[in-house]
Amino acid sequence: MKKVYIGPANLANFSDHIEKSLTINGVKADFITWSYMVHPFDYGEMKVFRVVNKPPFKIFGKNIFYSLNEYFLKPLYFLFALIKYDIFLFIKPSTFFRNHSDLKILKFFNKKVGVFFCGCADRDINFDSDLEYVCNMCTDREKQKNFFCNKVDKKIAEVNFFERYADYIFGPPDTVSYVNDKNKVHRYVIPGTAIKIKAIDKNFNGRLRISHLPSNPLLKGTHIIEPILNRLGKEEDIDIVIKKEMWSRERITQELNDAHIIIDSLAGYIFGTLSLEAIQYGCVVLNAYPDWIASSYDIPPVVKVTGNTLYTTLKELINNRDLLKHYAEQSQEAFNKYFTYTAAGKHYKEVLGL
Repeated sequence: MKKVYIGPANLANFSDHIEKSLTINGVKADFITWSYMVHPFDYGEMKVFRVVNKPPFKIFGKNIFYSLNEYFLKPLYFLFALIKYDIFLFIKPSTFFRNHSDLKILKFFNKKVGVFFCGCADRDINFDSDLEYVCNMCTDREKQKNFFCNKVDKKIAEVNFFERYADYIFGPPDTVSYVNDKNKVHRYVIPGTAIKIKAIDKNFNGRLRISHLPSNPLLKGTHIIEPILNRLGKEEDIDIVIKKEMWSRERITQELNDAHIIIDSLAGYIFGTLSLEAIQYGCVVLNAYPDWIASSYDIPPVVKVTGNTLYTTLKELINNRDLLKHYAEQSQEAFNKYFTYTAAGKHYKEVLGL
C-alpha cells in the first residue's frame, strides 16, 4: 500500500486534518512537522522532526546550528521520508528545503507530489472585480509586500515553479488561477472533525450571542462588520463579541460553544476553518459566498452576506428564530456531506489514486 507524507507546514491545523481524513479512509498517512513549526495554538501532540529550535549559544555572534539544521538534520529526515513514502503533500511554499531542491529529487525518483495553494501567496489579485473581493478589500500592506501583490510577475513565477513539480494541485479557484495546466487542479476541501453540538440541540430561543473573531482584521472586512455590530448592540437585546487580540485555542472553542451567530468574513473568497468549526458547534455562519465558490456546493455551508446586506440579514435572523435554526441545520447538512473526515478523505483518496 502506498504511503503518504504530509507536511512540514500546518496552516490552521490543516495538515493534521488531512492526515486523519486519509487515515480514516484506510490510507497510510503521516503528518510530520519541524519541531520549531508547531502552531502557536495548542492543537495537541504532533509528530515532529527534531531539529535545533533555539541555539544554546552562538560563536562570534553567528548561529552555527542553522547550518546543522539545514545541511545535516533536514537532509537526513528527507532521506528517511524519500525511502518511506510514495506521495508527498505540501502546503505551498513549505517543503523540506528552503530552496525546494527536494522537489527535483522527488521528481527524479518518480514520487508523486501534491501541493495545496491555500492563500494570499497564490491568490490572483485580479480574479474578481467585486469591490469586496479579498484582494480589493485588503489593507494589509506588509502581507501585500511579502506575497508580491505589487509584483505579480514574481507571484506567477513562484506558482509556475511549483506547478512544474506538482502532480496534483489543490486550491479554490482564485488561488489556482495562475496555474497553466488546469488538468492538475482539483477541488480544495478543508476536513473537519465530527459535529460537536447538533443544530437541533442548540438553544436559539433565548438571548442571542453574535461573534466576530477575525484572525486578521485587515483581511476580514472588520472595519465594516464592527460598526454594524455596535449599532445592533444598541438596538437589540443581544450580546456582541469582537476579538481584538490573540486568543488561546480554549477561548476560541468556548466562544464557538456559546455563540449563536458567527460573522467570519465579508472578503470575497472561500470560507475558512473558523467557519467550519463554528458549524460544528451549531452556529450559523455569515460569510462572503461569491458565485465561483457557491457553484461547488449543492447545499450552502454558510449564509451569504455582503457589506450591504449584513445589517438586514442580522436583523432578520434576530427576529426569526425558526429561520436561524433552519440555517444552522442546513449548514450541518452541508458539513456532513462535504467536510467530515470520511467525506473529505474520500475525495483526496480518489484524486491521489489510492
